Amino acid sequence: MVALTLASIAPGPDPAPESEGASQTRDPAAKRSTAPGDRAAANAHAAAARGDRIRAAQAHQERAYRTDQVLVALHPRADVRGLARAHGVEVLRAPGAGGYAALAVPAHRSIDELMADLRADDAVRSVLPNGVVRGAADAASLQEDADKDAADAAKRLAEAEEAEETLQALIDAGASDKQIGDAEEDPARARREAADAIQAQAKADKRVDLEYRAKVREAQIHMKTVNHPKWEEPIEKWDEMLEPDYSRFTVAVLDTGVAYTDAVDSKGVRHAAASSLATNPISAPCDFVNDDPHPGDDHQHGTHIASIIGSDGALVGLAPGVGLMPVKVLDETNAGTALTLVEGIHHAVDHGADVINMSVSFAAGYVPSPLLLDALERAHAAGIVMVAAAGNAGEPVATWPAASPRVIAVTSATINDHSRHVEAALYSNQSTQVDLTAPGGAIGQDRDGDGFDDGILAETINPGDPGSTGYWFYAGTSQAAAVVSGAIVRMMATGIPASDAIRGLQFASDDGLDGDPYFSGWGSGTVDLERGEKLATNSGDLEKIQHTGDLHVAVHPFLISKHDGEEIEAHALFTVVDDRGQPVKDLTVIGRVSGAQAELFDCKTDGDGICEVKLHAVETMNDDGDAFDPGLAWVWEVDGLIDGEDVVTRPTALLYASDYLEAVAATVGRDAELAPAALAVYWPEGEDDELGDMAEQYIVLTGGAGIPTSPFGVSFTPALLDGVATVAEVSLDLDGSGISTSPFGMLPGRVVTFDGSGISTSPFGFTLPPLLALDGSGISTSPFGFHPIGLTQPFEGSGISTSPFGYQNNPILLSSGTILGASAQGALASRLADGGWMGQDGYGVGQLVLASGLIDGAVGGGDLMGSSTQGSSAGAGHVATPYELDAQPLPLQAILPVE
Repeated sequence: MVALTLASIAPGPDPAPESEGASQTRDPAAKRSTAPGDRAAANAHAAAARGDRIRAAQAHQERAYRTDQVLVALHPRADVRGLARAHGVEVLRAPGAGGYAALAVPAHRSIDELMADLRADDAVRSVLPNGVVRGAADAASLQEDADKDAADAAKRLAEAEEAEETLQALIDAGASDKQIGDAEEDPARARREAADAIQAQAKADKRVDLEYRAKVREAQIHMKTVNHPKWEEPIEKWDEMLEPDYSRFTVAVLDTGVAYTDAVDSKGVRHAAASSLATNPISAPCDFVNDDPHPGDDHQHGTHIASIIGSDGALVGLAPGVGLMPVKVLDETNAGTALTLVEGIHHAVDHGADVINMSVSFAAGYVPSPLLLDALERAHAAGIVMVAAAGNAGEPVATWPAASPRVIAVTSATINDHSRHVEAALYSNQSTQVDLTAPGGAIGQDRDGDGFDDGILAETINPGDPGSTGYWFYAGTSQAAAVVSGAIVRMMATGIPASDAIRGLQFASDDGLDGDPYFSGWGSGTVDLERGEKLATNSGDLEKIQHTGDLHVAVHPFLISKHDGEEIEAHALFTVVDDRGQPVKDLTVIGRVSGAQAELFDCKTDGDGICEVKLHAVETMNDDGDAFDPGLAWVWEVDGLIDGEDVVTRPTALLYASDYLEAVAATVGRDAELAPAALAVYWPEGEDDELGDMAEQYIVLTGGAGIPTSPFGVSFTPALLDGVATVAEVSLDLDGSGISTSPFGMLPGRVVTFDGSGISTSPFGFTLPPLLALDGSGISTSPFGFHPIGLTQPFEGSGISTSPFGYQNNPILLSSGTILGASAQGALASRLADGGWMGQDGYGVGQLVLASGLIDGAVGGGDLMGSSTQGSSAGAGHVATPYELDAQPLPLQAILPVE
């Protein structure tokens, strides 16, 4: 892995000469020319290496998906069971709220073969693989210590009995008085030791209720680290401090189920209710794993999460007594699928959830499907706050669904000393995608010296026994997400609107952490409940956190040629507008660039809402110092926009519409070969009036409507296509577009078809669609409207002012497909309504470029961005320990809160 330097990259002067230590640039004259044969050999080597990366990416991808089932959406009036019979497969799940059915892959067929056959069926609208999702804190019992003490007491009793038997045998055998005297001491000592062990176990039963509750609450380290208003008060006063009525809010817990009632499930397994959840109103429980009316917990994870959020009793949840909606989307192994998660999201929307907690994580190879994206967008449109775990891989990237700009991404901290100050949890993913940090704990350490692991304490079922519960320590970003979900409810209970609750927590967060919080991957900082809840009484602060609407970013990456092509300098322009298409100034754009370079970046928008980022130049040479282009790529992702209050907004993507783009849409729509192609721009080498000395390059922009993903752009050099694609020159006859006064004529372009190194037979059908690359020469002064230079004002004098379309240059808000300021209902509007320029089955082209492996290590961002600067932990954050009342472990049954 490449180590990631967490540093801010901003526009600045050209790098200083090598002698000043700021650049690796060499004197161009010192380089030898590369003979054609050498160049061909070097490029062939690069192409072979690229093929290896593609195959590795495909293998990475396979681990993120089920290989035994696929998802299908049918056209109206088509029957899924008839489809299954026609293809000789079994229906695992009929279409649900998401519109997709799950079909089993027969043992004698490969998944990609079945997907190809289904796509060719006229009844099928879309075919998707089914991603694997897991709880972001895996359970592994450490009950051995408690069991060991119980076994020790039993052992000592047995030893005492054995010693007594030995003594009696000596007496019966007529042993000497000395032998008998020596033997008498053994059972007496054994009896004393056994009595001590039994007394240690019995201490818990003799505790008064207040002392018991004090011990339990003292062990809830997250209550202090989030500055809970009750924490500094004596335990005997806690019950006197009235809490708001949280029962009027409902948190949907999408997890392994919840131990919310005594019941027997469809498999005959007995489930016991967690006593700390006895007062929580339960609504619309549902099981999408077993299709059981009772979504009981058969793992531990889900009940632990629910307990953190809403316990009311000896254990204190963040929002005690809050309404819970148990939705089982993970099975007894803590695993589920994209389909179960999506159906769970739709269920939460349909039944009135206020908050959806998703303490789950997809693997790094997962590519967000339209199925998941649509569900997240629907929940967002319904005004539901969604919270998800950033993941426990120790990587500088948030996993899905936390990676969605519609979801609050939470990373994890743990305590580092007796005062319970926090530090990064080594297992936790940290990224500029993260919104907030919350205590997630750590297993295997006791930094505060209280005799317990520094995990998050909550009630859950005992391992393998849903019929009993206990207090358990867990650790992970799952637990951190649950803390934030509870904190959101608390904020809403003060009267702060749901849309402002997360902004309030960010505004009030404690940023006393190492480094800049956002660029260190902490989000705005750690949760501070007391400061957050006080916002409701301060009108000035409330005004600062008020949500004023979505923001949108256009990304325009480009490559500048340096020293006659011996170096390439990667740039990106960003334009930020509001929901009305007006530019927004003084926002800090933050994000990640990956590919040929892996760095974080930031820049601040000017009065036109525009800013630019420039990276250090990259040498295009081989190991021998011979100049050549090995095929380079840069992926730019905008993760957030930070305002003056250090509150982050997660923007959606933006393009610019123009009459010229309308003509392109109309032209390609009539061509069966061009219509499926994704939109791109090809720049020949040469001078651009606005951008400078352009290197030969391709640019792939976000081109799909209705996709709430981060703004995204890819630029790459043509050598990247060697061995994986063919390029065909095309000319688009825009005069035939149906625009009666069209001044456009012929438009040069090229179609790039990916057909090499196994991409066309990629597992799960993630094939790259053809790219329709339009000529970008002079695009900064053309009416295309692709890139953000000066496009906040209409063009004049270009000939389009007399066009009947009247688009001029208007923003397309890709999250909704809306063309701001345009009234026309032409080909472009129709295409946007159908999803825009999309990949096969509705996947965003940028994500497919990453998933294909063309860009080194870019699948999911994790491998590419490198290992976390915080290091990694083998198993940290993935285990739980039983709650222990004393420094000496006690048997579990002695500390259960039995009512």
